[in-house]
Amino acid sequence: MFNCINVFPYRNLILHKAWADFRADGQRTYLGILWWVIQPLINIGVYYLVFGLIFKRGGENYIPNLAVGVVAWQWFSSTILSTNTSILRSMPFVRQVAFPKIIFPLCVILNSTLQFFFSLLVLFFVLALFGFTPDAYMAALPGLLLIELLLIMGVTLPLCAIVPFIPDVAKLVEYVLRIMFFLSCVFYTIESYPEKYRPWVLLNPMVTVITGMRDILINERWPDMQSLGITVAASLVFIYIGAWLISRFEKIYAKRVTS
Repeated sequence: MFNCINVFPYRNLILHKAWADFRADGQRTYLGILWWVIQPLINIGVYYLVFGLIFKRGGENYIPNLAVGVVAWQWFSSTILSTNTSILRSMPFVRQVAFPKIIFPLCVILNSTLQFFFSLLVLFFVLALFGFTPDAYMAALPGLLLIELLLIMGVTLPLCAIVPFIPDVAKLVEYVLRIMFFLSCVFYTIESYPEKYRPWVLLNPMVTVITGMRDILINERWPDMQSLGITVAASLVFIYIGAWLISRFEKIYAKRVTS
């Protein structure tokens, strides 16, 4: 395996950097970490107002389903947007070639994951308000979260590798995520789509993740393991590709700094 994957000796550095960034992010505003609780609540409220009340497109358990979609999507999109330029933003440190450059995106991903747990608390609170309490199906939640984390890494690592050479890709990602957002079943369940369109909607991997989370948290059933297995396999392939690209370009990144 290439050296870029071998980050275990640098685990303390990754943890320290991620924790330092986590604390710094929490100190940038007056409310601090409370924003990580308020933000998903605001998003859930706004989307419910627009789609549930104004357009009257909500249905049974609309708010719990909306909360699952919002929280899952927020982790996915915010991590990608903050991570895909992590190497580019760290160019002043790239001359320090003593550690693999994959450490930069890994620190950002870990920081975003720490922040996500606050949103997860909000999700549990909303679900409890509507009578959804932990049961046997909750045992599958850690697996679902791990799958989403792998998906996030599978998207971000290849992007991190190429953005230093083509910065415009980061802008393009914003528009792609916007399109994916409206096709990720955040506002509606997959069952609300006409059956002939469902295979196309399911090409968005976040639909599989969000639907799986709703199955175990709301619908009291096990998720579709076949679809999730495909997501895991594809994510691992792209993680490998992204890590290989970062390792392959390490010396080129350093030349870019000095150019």
